[in-house]
Amino acid sequence: MDGLQKKAYVKGLVEGMLLAPAFGAPEESMLCLYDCTNEMDIDEVRKLLFDYIKDRHDLWENRNPAKSFRAISQACLALLQANAGDAPGDGEENGEEVEAEMEEAEEAAE
Repeated sequence: MDGLQKKAYVKGLVEGMLLAPAFGAPEESMLCLYDCTNEMDIDEVRKLLFDYIKDRHDLWENRNPAKSFRAISQACLALLQANAGDAPGDGEENGEEVEAEMEEAEEAAE
């Protein structure tokens, strides 16, 4: 895939995930993904996803949406936990809350 195709793929992937509540997924389970990607442009989301996949050979060459969801969910979880740790106060509690939300979203996707 060239750069433009990768952008289109990631854009469709994320938009599809965010549409999951329209097909019956609990809206709450997508809040963490929405929070993670809402302020990013597509290049930032693409970099986040591809940096995550780069070190995980089991995800290479596999366009399975469940694996892609897992990859972007875990990448967002790590990013949100890092940001929660930067915030004053209850960073650890925020990280645990984010992790629980992402686990719920992952279970709903499978």
